[in-house]
Amino acid sequence: MDGNERAQGLGLPHGWAGDPTLAAHPEMRGRGFGRLLLNRCLEAASRRGAREHYTAAL
Repeated sequence: MDGNERAQGLGLPHGWAGDPTLAAHPEMRGRGFGRLLLNRCLEAASRRGAREHYTAAL
């Protein structure tokens, strides 16, 4: 299963990547951990050819 098939399983169109939910532990807030996590997800999606990205953040 490639990245597009997984994204489409989230109801996203072809060419999109998605992370259903990202969250940082309360003790990690304010330290840039959430930004790092999101950036890593975006980089991975881009390497797999995604042009758009969907994330729900808590």
